[in-house]
Amino acid sequence: MATKEELAARVKRKGAKSGFSTEYTGFFKIKPGRAEQLVEGILAALTSRGPDVRVSYADIGVYDAKYVVYDNDTRMLLCIAFNNDFDTYFDDALMLLTGGDFTKMGASWINNLEGSPMEDGGTWEQLKNYLVEHQVDAAIYANTTNGTVNEVQKALDLQQVFQQVLDNPEAAEALSHPALKPLLDLAAG
Repeated sequence: MATKEELAARVKRKGAKSGFSTEYTGFFKIKPGRAEQLVEGILAALTSRGPDVRVSYADIGVYDAKYVVYDNDTRMLLCIAFNNDFDTYFDDALMLLTGGDFTKMGASWINNLEGSPMEDGGTWEQLKNYLVEHQVDAAIYANTTNGTVNEVQKALDLQQVFQQVLDNPEAAEALSHPALKPLLDLAAG
């Protein structure tokens, strides 16, 4: 996605890893008087893909994310934990959310932050570099989930369906088969 020139200008990537997860922690200065617009813009961007932000984030491999406005509405902390490395995650998110059309990203809220490259029609690579320039590495980062976001979601869905099977009296005969004992023992634990 990046040109040779953009790769040469790429800011060294940061972010601690734990299992399948990479963390991003960035600190930003908010333009004076723009904290409310910032929060409204973030919410608008997140809900533009559907009312359940968790589903939108899961679709792009996010374990969790938070945006914290602090210091009398003058600064913002952005923390995201996601699958893959920084560039793979952000490039995949761009493709999944917009079909690769950067103008549909819904990132205009970034213009409420000081030094945003988007005010002058910045590129995707410039936006990623801006994010990295404001990033700090976590001294300690641990993700206790041993799987990707999709694997965890699939396991939760499977657990819910399996519970429905366990609750169905008509499944008793099938569930009595010895081959299912390890599964039933795990479910009982």
